[in-house]
Amino acid sequence: MNLSFMRSRRLRYLLGVVGLTWLLFVLFRIVFFYIFKNTVADVSSADITRAFWMGVRFDLRLSILISLPLLILTMVPVINMGRSSRTRLAGKWIYGILIISTVVFYAADFGHFSYLQQRVDITALSLLENPAIALNMVWESYPVVWFVLLLGIICLSWIKIYNKIVSATIAKPPKYSNKSHKTIGVIFGGLIYLFSLWGTFAQYALFWSDAFFNRDPFVSALALNPVLYFYDTTTFSEADYDEEQVRKYYPLISAWLGVDDPDMGSLKFTR
Repeated sequence: MNLSFMRSRRLRYLLGVVGLTWLLFVLFRIVFFYIFKNTVADVSSADITRAFWMGVRFDLRLSILISLPLLILTMVPVINMGRSSRTRLAGKWIYGILIISTVVFYAADFGHFSYLQQRVDITALSLLENPAIALNMVWESYPVVWFVLLLGIICLSWIKIYNKIVSATIAKPPKYSNKSHKTIGVIFGGLIYLFSLWGTFAQYALFWSDAFFNRDPFVSALALNPVLYFYDTTTFSEADYDEEQVRKYYPLISAWLGVDDPDMGSLKFTR
């Protein structure tokens, strides 16, 4: 089988970036398992394996999403990364910002799970209603300085490896211009992207709710990707009660609860 299309600078660059990012997320998943595995109840190794396999597919999806801005920069005519050093510099900044942001989010997720035994979701934003109290709690509960140093080392290491991938692929001059090979490369890369985003060979795409195949919260947490899960739960941010119904029954409920000063305006139940 002729694999000459794999010589494509763009294809090798994009696959290298996706692979590098995916590796980081898989390593975080392994660390998550070994740190919090004591919280798991009596669960079979088959369920743990299934959760981990599902999780690494979510990780691959996030890796693909992070690479999309870089994919665009490799495809834009005239100023694409293969021709413009400025575009390559912009790509380095974009990747650096995305990786740093994601690593910080993972750190917050680890802390959140350690505190509440659940992944970060949209409800976690309520903890930031008073930033001073939240920051003070974090400072008193965790070795913040050491965590910051560790996260800094991780981010710098991955950015450095990314720069090496750029130098070894997209920054080099093209060695061939075979149109058929380029076409095959585009099709091959496109299929990888589509499958990675879909997450499965089944009819329906991999969805966050698939991670809850087991009642044990640790198994579900192991199967989730924190960034994707947080985004998915933003749809839960709508009001979780019907204000009209609350107003309708407020006099009855407030009287039953013995509310000292009923107020239809604030709908408070303070006693």
